[in-house]
Amino acid sequence: MSLNSANDLSDDSFQGDLMYTARYYRNQSLKESDWVLSYDNAMDLLNLDEWIAYRKALREITSNLKLVYYEGTTNINWRATLPTKPQILRKSGA
Repeated sequence: MSLNSANDLSDDSFQGDLMYTARYYRNQSLKESDWVLSYDNAMDLLNLDEWIAYRKALREITSNLKLVYYEGTTNINWRATLPTKPQILRKSGA
């Protein structure tokens, strides 16, 4: 969909497309990080709290979605609200 003004952000089909894209990203990111919080793996993580917060933020993407329209362009910035994936940091000897 092409956007011509900030008013186009309220278009239902655009909002539906955006929510679908956000949900798809969220679902893929959750699937890719499921293994990190498996019991055996999670016990060896130094940054377990970061991973828990990351996955919580992923689940909340659609409720925290913010749209930014850049005047004169067709760019919508919604990825700025995406959480940053933590590194895998293991405890010593794990």
